[in-house]
Amino acid sequence: MSAGGIIASNIYRSDDALLYHSGNRQLLAPPLPHSAVLWPQEQASQQQVNAMTADEKLTYWSTSDEGSKRSEFEHT
Repeated sequence: MSAGGIIASNIYRSDDALLYHSGNRQLLAPPLPHSAVLWPQEQASQQQVNAMTADEKLTYWSTSDEGSKRSEFEHT
């Protein structure tokens, strides 16, 4: 039996069959707090980028900021 099968059998149990309410809650619970933290940060970053003029954007794009340090970075 693979690790995925063991995990699935613990999340999607037979006593919770058909709609799997508790199993779906277990899968959805971890990403929700993460999204609640990142969404406002991404909105603020987007507003900051939208407020820049074309010249400011060209200057910013030539900076050495990389990855998640950049204002236009979006978490997926």
